[in-house]
Amino acid sequence: MNKKKSLINVSHVVGLSGLGGVQRNFSEYIEYASKIDDINHTIYSIGEAEDEYTLSMQARNIFRLKNFIKLIFDCLSDKNIVHFYNNLTSFKLFVFLFFLPVKKIIIHERGTCWNLPIKFKFIVKFNFSKSDFIIANSVATKKMLEQKFDLDESKIHVIHNGISSKLINFRKFNRVHKNFDSIGFLGRLDSPKGLIDLLDSMKFLKNKRIRLFIAGDGPQKKYLKKILKSNKKIYYLGRVSDLKSFFRKIDLLVVPSIREPFGNVIIESAAHKVPVLASNVDGIPEIITKNSGYLIQPKDRNLRKIDQNELTLPEFIYDPRSMKIVPPRRNSSYRLAIKIFNVLKDQASMKKVANIAYLRTLKYFNFHLHNRKLRNIYSSLM
Repeated sequence: MNKKKSLINVSHVVGLSGLGGVQRNFSEYIEYASKIDDINHTIYSIGEAEDEYTLSMQARNIFRLKNFIKLIFDCLSDKNIVHFYNNLTSFKLFVFLFFLPVKKIIIHERGTCWNLPIKFKFIVKFNFSKSDFIIANSVATKKMLEQKFDLDESKIHVIHNGISSKLINFRKFNRVHKNFDSIGFLGRLDSPKGLIDLLDSMKFLKNKRIRLFIAGDGPQKKYLKKILKSNKKIYYLGRVSDLKSFFRKIDLLVVPSIREPFGNVIIESAAHKVPVLASNVDGIPEIITKNSGYLIQPKDRNLRKIDQNELTLPEFIYDPRSMKIVPPRRNSSYRLAIKIFNVLKDQASMKKVANIAYLRTLKYFNFHLHNRKLRNIYSSLM
């Protein structure tokens, strides 16, 4: 790919070997930005990129020595901006930056700060001190950094995630099936996503005409497959690359998260005119405001995991009501079942909510706005 004539060179350092919203959203964003910008973009991947992430340029695996050396030179150059994704809590980045007199560094925090125990905050503070800007994907993420790690708010800038126009579906909201209501879960099958509570809620809905479609992958897949044998109204689709196909199957998306820094799946659902019922935690109410979705307040303190390989549950989440970080809670499966049932029985409300969420997503969570704010930060550094 030929270099463009530009005053701005940006090297993106991002892990593309795993599954998740960060990886998918980055690949969609860089495809958009590379077509409309005069910025020179370079991608460094931490490991090999997954095949499903379509990139407009080749990613350089930093586990290969020549690429690692190139990244070092980019960090030392005052003509280059290095944009790290989800590395603020990384001890490896701590070691990397400790030995380098870096020039122009941005760290984009999208959720790892929930997972790092507060006793290791020296890592965050050091990486923070070496950066010029911290980008937070939500107000909740910014507040988590300020309150949990005592970081200076003036250096932290909130830029909400955007969504690709390719995902936007212009279909009208309609009930998918006349004989059944269909709800869905899309995401990593891991403890912070609250999947266990959603599966348990189906026990209280067994006599209702409600089906659950689950898409994703993760350590809770083994537990899910056991549940499938006892409940024929739950369907597991595995990993899905065609989001339109998934959202065509469901009437309501359920996001029962224990923690959710932003919730990209919510704006993806809104773009397909599928209403969302989600936990009122962290960054979720920045997307779901009055009349644009349904919120449920997690109240159960009995947190649980079913596999030692699951992601550690956080010490704190951000409570949008008190605007403070507090110990996490999970949804009562019984209360969640009641909420699901009550939402599904009011089709008129669901249609109204779906349309409002759709318009709100087009206005506030698009790549044009996301890219403009990013570019302003890049320009200020150059």
